[in-house]
Amino acid sequence: MTCGISETDKKEYDALECKNITLEKFCSNRLTERLKCERMRNQYLQACPEGKDQFSSVIKLYSVIPNSVARTIVIDGANVMHCGSGYPDRRENSKSSHIPDVMPLLSLIRFFVVRDFEVFVVISRKYAKQDATNFKSAIDRLIENHLCVVVPSSNLDDSVALQFASQINGVVITTDQYRDHASDSLRFNTIVRENRLGIKWENVKCKNTRAPNIENDYVPSKRVVFVNERESSSRMSENDVKMRLYAVPDHIQYEITKERRVLSEPEKKKSKTMALLNDLLAYGRQNCPGVIEEILKKPVHVPNDHSTQQPQPPEQPIRRVDIADEEHIAVYVGDGDEW
Repeated sequence: MTCGISETDKKEYDALECKNITLEKFCSNRLTERLKCERMRNQYLQACPEGKDQFSSVIKLYSVIPNSVARTIVIDGANVMHCGSGYPDRRENSKSSHIPDVMPLLSLIRFFVVRDFEVFVVISRKYAKQDATNFKSAIDRLIENHLCVVVPSSNLDDSVALQFASQINGVVITTDQYRDHASDSLRFNTIVRENRLGIKWENVKCKNTRAPNIENDYVPSKRVVFVNERESSSRMSENDVKMRLYAVPDHIQYEITKERRVLSEPEKKKSKTMALLNDLLAYGRQNCPGVIEEILKKPVHVPNDHSTQQPQPPEQPIRRVDIADEEHIAVYVGDGDEW
């Protein structure tokens, strides 16, 4: 494949630390990547036809404040997949009202990536398992592309999201108000107040629709709205949302936000990330409804109650240790106490 070589191509090639390819091959690869991204975008647009609804709540979120810096977006993955899902789980013994739907999660990631934010998701390990959601391969690809962080158990994902957001001055996007965390300590109360942005999901009349704006935001079956719980969950204005999502020079954590932005370089990764999300959303629209039907046919997994099945071992009598057996006695030393 032949391609023209621009001055920009030459500068980016000269900036490479390891020049293991020729300038011509470098430019050819760039062109191939651009064509792939454009193809994924066209597939996305074709798979998500225009809907009948006018999405007046869709906002651009581009800040015009001088020297403002976009904060990192940390998405509460489990919360978004459950609350954004339009698929009720009517199976017997199900503890969830809806089957976790990956499509709203992909849509929300794309919403922020289009607007040049760094984004990643936090989920617990169980959502990466087979049949835990309607789109396991999408979760796998998010993990492979460093857009998703998996934590060991479900009771840790909220804490990890909040802790990480506090360290980099990021914003956790969720419908969960984290009241339990806020009541744990003054520190967590501050984190929940400063590093969390509330959302809610509204049903739309037409499923699989796209907002008629220049970003072509895809909305699976619900649309997301930013809310202020302090004012009876009222919808926030675009200006209020911007004030929460951007750091300005007089903010105490402005330099941390700026440093994170420089290190993450979301603009350089944007085209590749958009191609991935466009591909997943186009594929998911065609295949996720069928996966939902298959999940609904399967019974809910109920863990075995090992406490009733496994008999308790008989209590062992206490054996007196003779002086001759002293070398077999373990000694624990801690905080000045010896046992």
